[in-house]
Amino acid sequence: LASRAQLEWGRLLYARGSRHDALQHMQQLALSHPKARLLGTRWATEASSELLIPKVAEAEFKEAKEKLPEYEASWFYHASYLDQLLKEQITSKKDQPAGKAPRDDRGLQRNHSASSGCPFDLPNLVTFTLRGYLQALHRGNKRLHFILNRVLQLVWECCELDLHKAEALAEVDRQAQAMQPWMWYVVLPQLISRVHNPDMRQVFMKLIMKALVAFPHQAGWQMVQLLKSSDKEHQKLGKDMLLEVGRSRNDVHRTMVMYYHVCDALNSLATYNPPHNDTTM
Repeated sequence: LASRAQLEWGRLLYARGSRHDALQHMQQLALSHPKARLLGTRWATEASSELLIPKVAEAEFKEAKEKLPEYEASWFYHASYLDQLLKEQITSKKDQPAGKAPRDDRGLQRNHSASSGCPFDLPNLVTFTLRGYLQALHRGNKRLHFILNRVLQLVWECCELDLHKAEALAEVDRQAQAMQPWMWYVVLPQLISRVHNPDMRQVFMKLIMKALVAFPHQAGWQMVQLLKSSDKEHQKLGKDMLLEVGRSRNDVHRTMVMYYHVCDALNSLATYNPPHNDTTM
């Protein structure tokens, strides 16, 4: 109880703007309280502080995770820090002229991650950021909406910029195998809107089908937008997923056929043009 009170006192100091005092307080408390180490490291790596170089920050986050392996926040805040480093790389990539790579004073190609003090090369930075976010969801869902939206945005940017997209998609696919289907149902509209991307298609089709099998009556209505799309390729994607699911779950297939017919009837009703009865009084 006393250590918890000390932790809350540190939070209060930080909230009041006494950040230096708050950090010193957490450093003293960190020896006996792992959450204090995590909070202190988080505050010291925020954009407004940046008191720790990346290698030291990485060691601190790793220590906090070893002490609190099942604590959702330890994974989330570590991933958020790696995300800060990754955003710098993505911004650099966007600003960099096509076909140009950063070079050192001798004109040799330079690894930007290494030059900025990042403890990982870029492929690992992409992988560990996504892994940290999704591992946090294995331990809790307090930050579910933020995490999944950020994960989908990161994967999109990696594919758009051709920034180690294979590693990004492989990590999402790997982590998704142990995640609950309802988590992906929360972001089903985003998955459906991005499934047209040829790079994301295979991985995102798996996630969509996972949600459809678990929640056919809820996800079915969103699948109809693919099945009834005016775009032939979109229709084919929807039918391919429905056929794949139907091979193992005939009940889901019957549900989707029912929804398809209901939508046909609704379309007919919406476009029905009643005969004009021109009668004179």
